Amino acid sequence: MLAPPTSRPPRAWPCHVAFWTLALLTTFTVGGLVAPEHGLRGTYFTSTEWNGPVRLERVDRDLAPELLVEPPLGSWQAYSIDWTGLIRVPADGTYTFATISDDGSEVEVDGQPVVDNLGFHEARKATGAIALAAGFHAFRVRYQQLGGRFVLHLLWAPGDATLRPIPAAALWPSRPTALAAPEPWPSLLLGLAVFAGWCVIYSKTRRWLTALAESRAAASIEWAWQALRRPPVALAVALGIGGVVRLALLASSPAVLWPDSHVFYLTVRDILGGSFFAHDPYRTLLYPYYLSLFLALGKTPFTGSLAILGQQVIGLVAGALFYWAGRRAFSPLVALAGTALFLCHSLELFYEISVMTEVLFTVSLAAVLWLAQCHLDAPSWRRAVVLGAACGTLVLIRPVAQWFVLCVAFVTWLPRRSWRATAHASAVIAASFVLTVPIMFANQRDFGFFGISLGRGMGLYTRVFEVDGFDPPDPSANSELRGLWGIAEDLRWSPNRLRDELNFGHGRPSTVADDMMFSFALETVRAHPTAFAWRSLQQWAVQLWSPNASVHTCLGLRGSYLCSGRTEGESLPPFPNQPGPEPSALRAAVVRAMTWGRVPMPAVIGAAALGLVALLARARATPPGALLAVLTIAYFTLVPAVTQVPLDRYRLPVDALLFMLAAWGVRFVAAQACRRDQNVRTR
Repeated sequence: MLAPPTSRPPRAWPCHVAFWTLALLTTFTVGGLVAPEHGLRGTYFTSTEWNGPVRLERVDRDLAPELLVEPPLGSWQAYSIDWTGLIRVPADGTYTFATISDDGSEVEVDGQPVVDNLGFHEARKATGAIALAAGFHAFRVRYQQLGGRFVLHLLWAPGDATLRPIPAAALWPSRPTALAAPEPWPSLLLGLAVFAGWCVIYSKTRRWLTALAESRAAASIEWAWQALRRPPVALAVALGIGGVVRLALLASSPAVLWPDSHVFYLTVRDILGGSFFAHDPYRTLLYPYYLSLFLALGKTPFTGSLAILGQQVIGLVAGALFYWAGRRAFSPLVALAGTALFLCHSLELFYEISVMTEVLFTVSLAAVLWLAQCHLDAPSWRRAVVLGAACGTLVLIRPVAQWFVLCVAFVTWLPRRSWRATAHASAVIAASFVLTVPIMFANQRDFGFFGISLGRGMGLYTRVFEVDGFDPPDPSANSELRGLWGIAEDLRWSPNRLRDELNFGHGRPSTVADDMMFSFALETVRAHPTAFAWRSLQQWAVQLWSPNASVHTCLGLRGSYLCSGRTEGESLPPFPNQPGPEPSALRAAVVRAMTWGRVPMPAVIGAAALGLVALLARARATPPGALLAVLTIAYFTLVPAVTQVPLDRYRLPVDALLFMLAAWGVRFVAAQACRRDQNVRTR
């Protein structure tokens, strides 16, 4: 039974938690408002000659092929785009500009034509040079598309250097001002100033906050606080809020299709036709089986809706598992705060209605953490068997988890029980995990990749040459691929295009091609070890606090709706990929909430850093479950950042843990402030 509201004095720290939460949110929000905006201002037309009514105006950061698949371009048969703004030149000199486009493109600098690649043609490269002084210059890029294939690469190089894509940081939609300076320091200084202001306010009001919490009027708040510490009440509140949000999403938004969704559908068709072990080498093995459970009843929109509803239920289960693991690792209220935020997280909600593997991987990771916590509480060989098998299941869903079992095994040693019992448990976990290895080797034999993924060579090649832009050593131990790299750089081939050239043009099997790409990229890493390490840290930061860029909206005849931005106008029998026949106020409200109600990840990461400091401050008393949460965050954000391109969906499975660590950080700051205030009052 819960105690009555007046039976115990209320704690003071909840009021301090609320204060510091508000302080951190406003600090990062105000700092972000004056952060410089990069990119060019694009004006979009549905004609090929930059005339007629303007259909869209927006600021685009990166002028690259990926931009041309974003809505609404996928639904336009022909269009043209006029980008204008400024380019910041770092030093005096002669600069070469180039475009590779299908169809036409041109570049002007300070009103002077530099690159003329206009006309309707296949992918073609054109270059031009101009002498520029350091500083800002008027910059204009125009592109026209008549339909069919599309390509756009915008490159530059100082002097005789290799042409590289123009970074977004060099492009500006308008001339910077005092509040949006070229460098990030004004934004950082303003954020620090705002935080210092909050510290001053706190020094004047902390006693009032304590007195407010200790007043009789706050006793009911303390009673509710105690009620939320009970798991049934906490889960009922969190799952109730999450359930209402998901019902609104299901009732208003269609299933979101991606290019992978079509591959999953074809695999499901093969499975239902009797080919039970059919799968695509680049996609997960388990997700099509999940879809088969529903589509076996018929490939209709109703069964498709059931599959999406199932994913939403899985999302709720993931939240409950994160809560049970987090309440032992941190505290019940911290776990509740992280779980509630996760269940309303726009990125999680978006992928729950997407025909993708993210939700299945997230719930599997949550199950592993919960099982690990249960094993830490009461070790047994049965729990070790289940835990090892669960770690293996993670690998079958996403190969990035293939070494995560080491983190789990390491944490099982921390309670310092009998070393023999611990060793036996670790051996059982490893043995259960190894049961998945034959499946991996079978995939290696059939498709050339250990596990189900794009291959380690594809990922590292993309990171080293596409993201970092490193030059390989010359001469190279792999002269064949070194020659192809030169052609790929000149024609702006994607890593997929280069792999196809190795497969079909040079007759290399998939295994050999992937190994060649990996060894070539690794050779380049060894030639630039310091730069690669520094860039890896930068990419890790991007991976941690990148915004929810995956959440797209499309504009159709029935208004805005959620979409991937890559399959607009396409559909599958169970997933029409279109909203209802009539405009819907609920759908409009959901789109606005998903677009504007996103979690500010920089603020979360800042608070999570405080939570990490709090854990380190009590290192000896840190629960093993909390350490496992930190290792999980580090593993599933650092590995993708080092081996491939950072994406917000790679961070999604650990967002709930980040929210809990952030809540722990805010609670730590508030508790320290309360302790200091109580000491002062005692004196």
